[in-house]
Amino acid sequence: MKITREVDIYQCPVSIKYCFLSFDILEPNTVKIADYVRVWHGEIELDGVPEGVAEIKIHKAVCDKCFSHFQDGQDETFFGRSISVSDIIRVKKDNTFSYYYCNSFSWKLIKPV
Repeated sequence: MKITREVDIYQCPVSIKYCFLSFDILEPNTVKIADYVRVWHGEIELDGVPEGVAEIKIHKAVCDKCFSHFQDGQDETFFGRSISVSDIIRVKKDNTFSYYYCNSFSWKLIKPV
């Protein structure tokens, strides 16, 4: 089954104190979406998603696809650096937004302040 999700990718300037830091070492309420700049907006499509898969798994697959797709600099609609630790991917489904922090080895579902 094909699934499409609306996505925004946010990156913070290197001047922000937590830029490139793992979420696990940050103090609570450190990540502020106002510190970030949206560098891409669009839709990501996943193919072959089994029916009944949990939405959080779909979201993480969307994040993984973004990570892979935007690493090579070939997408002319992407205005950021390669996706790295501290970047945020916002995934929208049914007017609900979920925010995923690119952590050292995974995606961390967060609630930015």
